[in-house]
Amino acid sequence: MRYKRLLTLMIMIYMASALSWWSILLHRQNQDIYRLEQHVQQENHGSQNDEVLIERSYKRKSIMILGEGMVFIAALGIGLYLINRSYYQELSVATQKQNFLLSITHELKSPIAGIRLALETIQKRTLSKEQQSTLIQGALKENSRLEKLIQNLLLAAQVETAYGLEPEALDLNDMILKAQENYTINHPHIQWDIQFSKLPALWADRKDVESILSNLIENAIKYQKGPQYIGIKTLHTSENIMLEVSDRGDGIDLKERKLIFEKFYRIGQESTRKTSGTGLGLYIVKKIMDRHKGQIQVFSNEPRGSRFLITFPNILENH
Repeated sequence: MRYKRLLTLMIMIYMASALSWWSILLHRQNQDIYRLEQHVQQENHGSQNDEVLIERSYKRKSIMILGEGMVFIAALGIGLYLINRSYYQELSVATQKQNFLLSITHELKSPIAGIRLALETIQKRTLSKEQQSTLIQGALKENSRLEKLIQNLLLAAQVETAYGLEPEALDLNDMILKAQENYTINHPHIQWDIQFSKLPALWADRKDVESILSNLIENAIKYQKGPQYIGIKTLHTSENIMLEVSDRGDGIDLKERKLIFEKFYRIGQESTRKTSGTGLGLYIVKKIMDRHKGQIQVFSNEPRGSRFLITFPNILENH
């Protein structure tokens, strides 16, 4: 790809040089014709009107040569800009795909190795029921992690196609409570701050809403180093039903707030990153919200962290 870009740049530089030389030659030719016409006009004792016409013709041709040159240079500049933009976009996608392969390899190997280790330990050693129960719990936890990863991979492929929605009237507050209960089992030390508003029924796909909740909660857990705090709030207006999920992590820089919704994008370098993940979670959430004609936004949280605002159109109340 780099050699193709270099070849393209060399061709464009050659064309620019050729254009410059062509413009110089045309300008010189126009000057020579102008001088020759002036000389002929003086020898033939032409009228003042002839001299004015010669002058106008010379200026018109000079403007034409200059205009054509500027248009051509502008076209080359636009072409160069588009080539560079395309190159860097392809480079960014290639880097993201490489990071994705690195992270997905780790994400798949880790739970598989954990499950295998637990089973081999049970098979080769004589353990008490309590020890066996602990290993089985660990294996089940790793299996659940692997299952979620595969579900995200399948869902990421699914949201790019025109798969059908199965909307139904949902109780968003109740779904949040169930999600809280599920995550509290494996993360008993989370500080939950849940504030519910009385909501109308949310007309949406149940699996999509569950995926939104799981991805936002898991991100909030993943990117907090200290005591884990998760704030969840529901609101509604006559037009929208809103879900807000906040954390007290390191937050997200302004320049990266749009990038985090791109496929495979993850903050930082894969080789030095300490948190696990595939860069698909927020991409999936964004695609789901697009399908539901809603939106997702990210803001800074106070005193620190990030705040994700999900906005669904209030279809039932509007009809």
